[in-house]
Amino acid sequence: MMAKEAGQPLGGFGSRLPMYASWAIIAALVAQESLTDLIPLKPGHLTAGLLGIVLAVGASVVYIVWQLRVVRGAAPESTRRLVLLLTAAAVGALVVDDLWAPLPLAMSAVMLVLPTWRAAVGVGALLLGFGVFVFARWSDRYAVVIPLGIFALALVLYAFTRLSVVIRELQLTREELARTRVDQERERMQRDLHDMLGRTLVTASLRNQVALRTLDTDPAATREHLEQLHAVVTDGQARLRAVTSGPVIVSLADELDSATTLCQRLGIDLEVDADPLPEHAPERTIGAIVRESVTNMLKHSRAQSCTVAIRVEPSSVVLTVVNDGAIRPAGDQGADGTGVAHLRSVAEGQGGNLTAEFLDGSRFRVSARLPRRDADAAGSAATARTSGRETTTARRGDRPASTPTPLTQEPR
Repeated sequence: MMAKEAGQPLGGFGSRLPMYASWAIIAALVAQESLTDLIPLKPGHLTAGLLGIVLAVGASVVYIVWQLRVVRGAAPESTRRLVLLLTAAAVGALVVDDLWAPLPLAMSAVMLVLPTWRAAVGVGALLLGFGVFVFARWSDRYAVVIPLGIFALALVLYAFTRLSVVIRELQLTREELARTRVDQERERMQRDLHDMLGRTLVTASLRNQVALRTLDTDPAATREHLEQLHAVVTDGQARLRAVTSGPVIVSLADELDSATTLCQRLGIDLEVDADPLPEHAPERTIGAIVRESVTNMLKHSRAQSCTVAIRVEPSSVVLTVVNDGAIRPAGDQGADGTGVAHLRSVAEGQGGNLTAEFLDGSRFRVSARLPRRDADAAGSAATARTSGRETTTARRGDRPASTPTPLTQEPR
């Protein structure tokens, strides 16, 4: 999983929280050690102190880079050079200026990258060497206590990094499950269409052949066969509508709630900005486009954020869905696909239009404009009222006397 998803963006804030906590611990360790080392400033110690601080800060930067790569899915084996560089910087800071802050970083990286027994040997060697260094440089009273404290800090950093990796893997697994559910639904529809159409066409063909055989000899039987053929075709049409009609869209609010819940579970920041819809707005069509757009986002992108905006204009309702992390197709292929084509057909079926396009960077936008039915109804009512007034005027004989209107031409 980790190697397969290498280079993928991180999830939401929840998956990054353990990593942020580890960064706070590292910053506190390095800051405390640096201030203790420089204050008070000892004569002739400035050069060694600055060099030790540079090595400690450099080790912290290397650790953060290594941690980001591992959490994003890089194979641990591919980061061993970073771990080796981190260990060298930690040992150098200890030897040059007695700074032990980078040691827990190196130990936690060794525990995560190397196999179990090799990690145990590596961490043991670092602890033993540090204990000997403390015994020789400071005091035998600290030769056991301080290494144990360093090892405890290493375990904390290891736990935070491992937790971030596990959370990211869970998020990727949920994304894969979401895509799998979409693929399974499409495969189910494909099988149902194949079975239903195949059965209907074969049955209709057989009924037609029987009717042709009895056409000259038994017209009554031919009529019966043709009626059965009509029933078979009608039943096939009904089954086809049932298969292709898709899930029932209860309401736009339910679709937005479902999209919000799904994105929260997958660590995607979803922002919804929707105007209240008028009474006769195409709510179910908008809900269907929202559902399909979110499904396409999960299937064809590595989104970290998504925005759904609904604006009500005097004659139409405009829906815009924008997400990042879109993966551009190879070559000059456009943004159209099966999902986009279906969305466009849905919008055009309501008298509207839909566009899908890549924006700057890795952002993708779906924009649909659907006519407001209440505006059409208001226009029809106004037309009817105007026509009614004209009819009343004609019936009252308000036309000029020079142009009498025959009864047969009276407006109706």
